[in-house]
Amino acid sequence: MLPILNKNISPIENPIEFFSALGWLHDACLDFFAFNFVSRELIIEIDDLYSNFYQTLDYINGVSARFIFSDLDNSCIDIIAPGINANRILKFSIFEISKKERFGILINLEEGSIRFEFSSITGMVC
Repeated sequence: MLPILNKNISPIENPIEFFSALGWLHDACLDFFAFNFVSRELIIEIDDLYSNFYQTLDYINGVSARFIFSDLDNSCIDIIAPGINANRILKFSIFEISKKERFGILINLEEGSIRFEFSSITGMVC
């Protein structure tokens, strides 16, 4: 069964399991991202949470989502000037960082990448 988000922002307790079950957001598009230096948060919006399941029986059409990654560290944003499909997600991977109760993330886009470490994530349907 696919993970479901609701319209109220809620914590994602196991981000590795959550995004793995979603096929690592393959072929979704990153519609928006904002980095807050003061609060050390990154907000991203995805156009189609279930894009990896397009043309399957599991596909749920048109569900966009917002994720807020908190307590960021070691961030690197490397995005080339937008082109056609520049914001399409090619690879979205999350991994645990030793025993620090932190995670690392790498988002490879058609034309660039975003990587950072975080300690918690919340999500909601847009």
